[in-house]
Amino acid sequence: MDVSTVRSDTAGATVPHVVAGLGPVWLAVPADEVVELFIPERILALPLAPTGIAGLCHLRGRAAAAIDLRQIFPALGAAPARSPVAVGLESELGFFALLVDDIDGIAALDPDAGEMTATLFGPLASRVYPHGTRTLIGLDVARLLVEAARISGSALTGSDRQSA
Repeated sequence: MDVSTVRSDTAGATVPHVVAGLGPVWLAVPADEVVELFIPERILALPLAPTGIAGLCHLRGRAAAAIDLRQIFPALGAAPARSPVAVGLESELGFFALLVDDIDGIAALDPDAGEMTATLFGPLASRVYPHGTRTLIGLDVARLLVEAARISGSALTGSDRQSA
C-alpha cells in the first residue's frame, strides 16, 4: 500500500495502522503513534516489576519499559519461543516497547467504520475492525501509555531513563 495516498483530513478517510499479531489476536496500532519497530537484543528483567512490565530493553542508547500484554491478559496464551518484536511508542510519559509476536504490515482503516465492541482489552481497545478474514482490535495508544506509566512507576518513566 502506498501510504502517501492515505488521507486523514476528511470524514470517512482512512488512516494507516501497523498490524501486529499477539497470540490469537491482531492489533491495529495507529502508524503515526509508532516511533519504531525493532527486535530487542534482550529484555532486562526487573525484580519486583509490576504485572504488565516485562523489563527494560534498549534502542540506540535509550531504555524502554517493555509492555507485555500477556501478563495483563493471560487469555492471550504463552509467548512463542522466538524473540518478540517491539513496537516503539513514545509520549511525554516516556519511551515504551509494546511486545508482540509478529508485524503483518500496514492496513488502511477508517476510524469511524470500526465498531465499539467489548473486547478482552477493555478500555485499551478503541474499536474493532473487520479486515479481510481477520478482526483487528484498534489499540488506544494514549490509554495504553497512561496505564503503562501508572503501573511502571516513576522509576521507569521520564527523561531520567535516557541512558538507563
